[in-house]
Amino acid sequence: MTRFLLSILIVSYSFCAPMIHWRGDYRKALHDAKKSGRTFLVLLVRSNCKDCSDLVQRIGENKELARRIEERSIAVIVTVDSRARYPIELYYTNEYPSLFLVDPSTETFLRPPCMGRGCLGDLATWYGF
Repeated sequence: MTRFLLSILIVSYSFCAPMIHWRGDYRKALHDAKKSGRTFLVLLVRSNCKDCSDLVQRIGENKELARRIEERSIAVIVTVDSRARYPIELYYTNEYPSLFLVDPSTETFLRPPCMGRGCLGDLATWYGF
């Protein structure tokens, strides 16, 4: 009985925990960011990139960071080796994962881009940790 109640408590908490709504359509996410007045967080990843999937997981595990991102930004994940449409010239990179914090009105960077494994630390700094 105790295990059952504990399981229900854990499941209930996971539904209440802050999560980032990662969008998959660059143009729609940019439109939403402009409309909402929030910043635009762009994450470029490659398929089968372990560092990319690790970063997404670590961001999700940090509940306070996830809450701040969701409150302050519209977030989009762009898989560069898919048919995703985005302005390649603006976000050109050879290193993944790559994070960009963008002013959606002007499509200019609010912070220098972060590329590679150290992005979680930069992301935490961008959101006030």
